[in-house]
Amino acid sequence: MISNPRKELFMILGKNYERYSLPQLCGWIEALLLLEPKDWTQRDISQRLSELLSEVDYSTSLSSVNRALKILEDYGAIAKSGSRKLGYTYNLAPSSKVVTNMFLRFISYNDSFIEDLSALKKKRQLEEDSVLQHIIKTQIEGYSVFNQFLKQFIESFELEEEK
Repeated sequence: MISNPRKELFMILGKNYERYSLPQLCGWIEALLLLEPKDWTQRDISQRLSELLSEVDYSTSLSSVNRALKILEDYGAIAKSGSRKLGYTYNLAPSSKVVTNMFLRFISYNDSFIEDLSALKKKRQLEEDSVLQHIIKTQIEGYSVFNQFLKQFIESFELEEEK
């Protein structure tokens, strides 16, 4: 297994992404971009990870890297530049953007959840089920408070970044 401290960083970041139900490969890509900062192509990332992590039983294939890059791009962890015709390159986005985008994603998910529960709350059959009414009300209130907390956190984080 990996004994080199730099390679251990790959494993630690990979494990952290896995805790969030994301592929370990996302963490490995982040580690690569942190340790070897430059503009990377998908193919270069795949090849370099294969070299660095040859003993790890996990795919670093081009298609796996492509999927992981899409996830990282959605979360704002990486910046993509170039074009389809000329090819794309990837590098790390500013760290503050990653945190902000992660919390904005949670807020968006929670908003969708609240909308779904609000639609359920309006159903006529619900009038007779006070337990279900209470559960829905509690869930909506809880997620609304959580979203407010996340929004305030983002605001304070962005203010801190400006200093």
